[in-house]
Amino acid sequence: MAAPTTYSIDGEQYIAVMAGYGGAETYGYLSDGVIFKYKNMGRILAFKLGGSETPLPPEQVVIKTPEPPETKIKEELIAKGASVYVAYCETCHGGFGDKHFSQHPDLSKLVLAKHQVFNDIVLKGILSENGMANFSNSLSKDDVEAIHNFLLKKQTELYKKQEAKSVN
Repeated sequence: MAAPTTYSIDGEQYIAVMAGYGGAETYGYLSDGVIFKYKNMGRILAFKLGGSETPLPPEQVVIKTPEPPETKIKEELIAKGASVYVAYCETCHGGFGDKHFSQHPDLSKLVLAKHQVFNDIVLKGILSENGMANFSNSLSKDDVEAIHNFLLKKQTELYKKQEAKSVN
């Protein structure tokens, strides 16, 4: 999204460009897109005539889905949770599992400690220093409970799928 710039040091001209994450995230990647192989982290690349090869970004690392907590999922909240997730969470956190291309955490991979403080994360902003906003002005406790149940359901589904693959 940023314009390239040029500068010189000791008479040697360089061109610098921003690469990687920038602008709106999307979910319309072609199946052979490099997003599936490399992380899309923001970085600055500087070029000069006769310079060395451009380093590639780090390769994607598949994070296993942790075992979900033994919590009874309230099925009656799933549809509402999905709807509220799309309206308030998906823009930043994106999809789940192999459909997750966001720079923000995949919420189907929450560890037990995050599940235990989920309401405090969303409604009290305990992770605001890390960039996770406080949504208490937009979401109710019931909304957050619905989102959490939706995420628990997603995590359970992905965990079972992962475990079935590892057995085969």
